[in-house]
Order: sequence, then structure tokens, then C-alpha cells
Amino acid sequence: MKYISNYTFSIVKKIFIYENIFKNFNYGFSTNILNNLFKILQVFLFTNFFTNQDYALWIICFSFISFFSLMDFGLSSYLSNSLIKINYSKNRKKFIEYISLGKSILIYSILFFFTIICIFIFSFNLEKIFDLENSQVSQFIYISIILLIGLSVNSYLGLYFAILRALDKMHIGLKINFLIILTQIIIFIILCFFENLILLSLTLSIPYILGILPYKKVISKELQNEKFIFNLNLKKNYFKELFIGSFSFFIITISHALMNFIPIYFLKKFYDDEFLIYFFVYKSLFMLAVQLLNIIYYSFSPKINQLYFSVKNKDFDRLFKNLFVISIIFTFLFLFFNYFFGNLILSFWTNDKVKFNITIFSIFSVFLVIRVSWTFIINIFQSLNFVNLTSLFYLLYNFCLFIFLYFYLGNYDFVYSLKFIVASELILFLFLFYLIYHYFKAIKLSYFFLLFINFISLFVLSKI
Repeated sequence: MKYISNYTFSIVKKIFIYENIFKNFNYGFSTNILNNLFKILQVFLFTNFFTNQDYALWIICFSFISFFSLMDFGLSSYLSNSLIKINYSKNRKKFIEYISLGKSILIYSILFFFTIICIFIFSFNLEKIFDLENSQVSQFIYISIILLIGLSVNSYLGLYFAILRALDKMHIGLKINFLIILTQIIIFIILCFFENLILLSLTLSIPYILGILPYKKVISKELQNEKFIFNLNLKKNYFKELFIGSFSFFIITISHALMNFIPIYFLKKFYDDEFLIYFFVYKSLFMLAVQLLNIIYYSFSPKINQLYFSVKNKDFDRLFKNLFVISIIFTFLFLFFNYFFGNLILSFWTNDKVKFNITIFSIFSVFLVIRVSWTFIINIFQSLNFVNLTSLFYLLYNFCLFIFLYFYLGNYDFVYSLKFIVASELILFLFLFYLIYHYFKAIKLSYFFLLFINFISLFVLSKI
């Protein structure tokens, strides 16, 4: 254990020598920790203040609206990576033009999606689609609209964050995001005492609206009050490049939302609310590890982009391998900790409503290994804007997942269904493994070890 600790520390020390990465990591870590604490707190408060029926309704609403984190059409992610390259080349004019065009596309896309979602909510039989009680339909509509407003504003804030990231000022955006989440937590705790889901949904919307002001002030200062023209006709080649690239990120974003929503939808359809809550709570616990690793990946994404496109192959390969080792070590330390303390954590966290079950724990342990593996790969690809083929694989995976769950999930017990859902993630990993072999043929040992541990995980899953 001491050797692992020392080895991990040496790697962390090496990778943090890059300028501004430690600052990004520091603020990113704080923000992500607070965000995950908020998720943990939500489970605790819901299991203590609300009924299982109310909690299940919130899970369905939140999962449904999470689809529309895609409102920006993947623009912020692609634009951010593109702006890093442009800023690196010192082309100020192109930098401003890209932002202007991005802002125009973003506003139109938000309006488009907001309209589509509202039409869906008010035109379709929500009772039948989401298996709701008649008394829950109006709650579902109000909660969805409020969350949608907040999500729309947050999509717009994503543009501001992309600009700061490109200017190597990502830590400032992370500071603002930290304050937004802190405000959400304070309001959430207060409103929980009213035991009203509609009021509670305001928690996730109001702070985003308040966050517009500090973002605008910082951006104005950093760009010296440079004005962005609201115009879609700024160089057709820019528009084409942004649209095609953003669309790939859009597909990945919607695919992530589908990956979360499809299992929840079918578990709600075929099993009791208690099983849905079990799935959601266990998944939330294990996703903490993925979220924490994403802090590291995201902190390094500007440097990954710079090293790759500046053709510093040795530095890029070294960073790739070090991040990979950190991912593996962290995953197994997380599993080790939760194996011994999981019972205590779940008991306190859910007020004994969700019990520690070694079978479910083992299944989600396999889930974590597979999820970390392909999350590591996808973060590298997204940092480099290598997302065209990736997006197609995501779509294919979700199509297969939907078909399989639709025809087979209701025929088996809850534990078998969990194993099936977890095993299906290996399909996505294999798709992405093909891409890592295609793009990074020089990095052999790391990705073949990644393949090995995933097949070991599948073997373990079959024996649970």
C-alpha cells in the first residue's frame, strides 16, 4: 500500500508541473466536491423529507430534463477546444469572430429546444409515457418547466466558461460555478422543509440566473469590453466548422443523457419505486469516483490539446500514461474504501431506506471499472475534438441498449437486470477501444491493460 501511495504521489507531482494546471485542479476539485456533496445531500434529504413516490417522481423529472443539457448543440465543448487552438496561434480577430458566431448559434438552439420541449410536455400523454399517477402530471409539468429555464440559462453560461477556458482563466469560471452550487445548496436545504417539489425545483434555476452577472463582468474585463456581433453570416467556413464539430458533441451529450434515462425509464416501468431508488442511490455513490476523476481529466484538457497539436508526442504520451495510472489506482482505492464502509455510508445517507447489499455492491463495482475505462478514453478524445466517430458509436450503443431493455428487462428479476445493464456498457468500451487503437497506436501497454481489466470485470460479473 505504501508503494502504491508513493508511486501515485510521484505521478501526481510530475503531471502538475504544467503551468496553471494545479490552479485549475484546485478550483475544479473544490467545485466538483461541492457538486457531489450536493448530490449526496439530495439523497439524504429526499429519503428523510419525502415519500418514495415523490422521490421517484423527482428522479423521473430530473432524468427527463437532463436530456436537454444538449440545448447548446454541443457548441460550448467544441468551441472551447477550438478557441484554445486559435488563442495559441494569436489570431485575435478569428477568436472574436468565433465567439460571435458561437453566441448566435447558441441563442437560436436554446430557443429551438425550449419550444420543442414545451410542445412535447403539453401535447403528449405524460401519464402513460412516464407511468405517472393522474395527480402527478401537473407536478411533472411545473417541475420540468422550471428546471428547463435553469438549464437554458446554464447552457448560455457554458459559452462564458468556454471563453475563460480558452484564455487560460478556467479557474475564474470554476470559482463562479462554485458560488452557484453553494447558493443552490443553501436554497435547497431551506425549501426542503416545505416538502414541495415545485418549490424545490426553483433551487436549480434561480442561482444560474444570478450567475450571469459575474460571468459577464469577468468576460468584459478579460476581453477589454470587446463587442460580440449577433450574426450568423460571419464567414460560412467558420459556421460549417462549428456546426459539424458541435453536432458531434451534441450527439455525445444526448447519448449520455439517454444512457442515464433509458435504464431508469425501464426500471420504473417494470419494477417498484423501491428498486428504482436502489438503482439510483447505488449508481450515484459509484459515480462519485467518475466525477472526481473527471476533475483531473478536465483540468488537463487544455494541456492535452496543446501538447497534441504542437506535436510534442513524447510529452503527450507521458501525460496519457500518467493519467491512465492515476485512474486505475484511484478506482481500486475507491472500491476498497466502500467495501469496508459502504454499509455505514448507506445507512446514514439514506436513513436506512437503502440497505448495503453485497451482490448489488459487486455489480456496481464492475460497473465502475468499465465506466472509468471508457470515460478516460472519451475525455482524451473530447479534449482533442476527435468526436465524429465517437458520436456514431454512442448512438449505436444507445439504440442497442433500448432494444435489449425493451424486449428483455421485464422478464428477469432486479439483480439480473442490473447485471445486464452493467454488462452492456462493455459494448461502448469496445467501440471506444477501437478508436484509441486507431488514433494512438504508439500507446500500447496502457490500452491493452485497459482491455484486459475490462474482460476480467466481465468475468467477475458473470460469477456474481
